[in-house]
Amino acid sequence: MAFEAGWDHVKNEREKFEGSLYKLTIAPQLQYDNKFFGRPVIRLFATYAFWDDSLKGRIGGDAYRGETRGANFGIQAETWW
Repeated sequence: MAFEAGWDHVKNEREKFEGSLYKLTIAPQLQYDNKFFGRPVIRLFATYAFWDDSLKGRIGGDAYRGETRGANFGIQAETWW
């Protein structure tokens, strides 16, 4: 199981806006080797994010225009050699 939490703060003096974005991601995963850097790995992920009103229309493109929160999910595979 992988988990990530994040916070990003932006202060744009040229366009006169400031705000924060917060995100939480959870990702159950399967991997060949049970070590931290064990590869290959395949994971499902789900991310939930929310941001300040001052960032409305500046995050997520057209899909989240006018919103202050959103979610995303998917599948990811990773390997190296």
